[in-house]
Amino acid sequence: MDNRFVIDSFLEACRNAEFQGKWMTATTWAELVSLHYNLVPELSYDGNKLVQAIGHSKWLVSIIETTGIVNEHISLYRNKYRPKGGKQIHCLYAVPRGDKPMGIDASPKWFTNINNASDLRSKKITRSTTLNFNSNSITETIELAKVEGSATGKQKRPQNQGYTIEPGLKAATASHCNPASTSEESSLAIAPTVCSHSSYWLSPEAMHLFKPIGQETTLEAINNQIVLLGNANDGETGYLEVIADVTTLNYKDIPTYQVFRIRQRCMYLALALQYAKENMNGWTWKMCCEKAIEMVKICGRRATSCALTVMEWYRKF
Repeated sequence: MDNRFVIDSFLEACRNAEFQGKWMTATTWAELVSLHYNLVPELSYDGNKLVQAIGHSKWLVSIIETTGIVNEHISLYRNKYRPKGGKQIHCLYAVPRGDKPMGIDASPKWFTNINNASDLRSKKITRSTTLNFNSNSITETIELAKVEGSATGKQKRPQNQGYTIEPGLKAATASHCNPASTSEESSLAIAPTVCSHSSYWLSPEAMHLFKPIGQETTLEAINNQIVLLGNANDGETGYLEVIADVTTLNYKDIPTYQVFRIRQRCMYLALALQYAKENMNGWTWKMCCEKAIEMVKICGRRATSCALTVMEWYRKF
């Protein structure tokens, strides 16, 4: 694996406030990056690789050993400790630019305060909590790895990547325009389209807009989102799948009108995403949202007539 990717991804992770202000081993750092940024297997690295990459980056070593100020965002420090009878442990400490370890973390007994980040390592990562890299070079490397993995058969194809009817398309059927209906067929249903990996779907613009996570390509992200949105109209509690922190809620306390609004919005978004998959980059995302509004209007729903509103719903999704 390229040392540059290791260093770049690690330094971006150092900007996360949850990871700052504590001595953590290189192994813990590597695990946090892999988990919270949901790296594909081809790009995941361990503590040894991180230590090696830092050692080969002379510019970074020089900064760590002098000012500690890596860039406009962070300062970084490192230390080593060998437990009695054990192997040497490499630790790293990230803080906002200009800050330094404080208290016991800055003392000769710093190693007694090494943090294993058990709370962060055991945290359940979902689509909404997965962290994204800001660097285009990192995201392009990740997207390329996903595509190469798909081409060589290293990645498992998501279950919804079929060539018949996709579950997410239920959002476009009559039964979802009218939740009381049990019909699974409608002239309004949109047949799934198998899209090729065009240059647009590999672009930073598409990735930024549709936010794939983990091993997803951009198109896989859209398919998975369509499924999730379609599930919102399945059964009494299907809508709970699109609510963040649902474990803290008692769904019976959610007003009926709020549930109706959630399901309506999911219908708009599922349709807009389907149009995007079929027509972008010939269409803009706004045009896809406008077309979704037209289709939902045919179903007798008028939650909004403004494409910008649908676009805002998607940003919050």
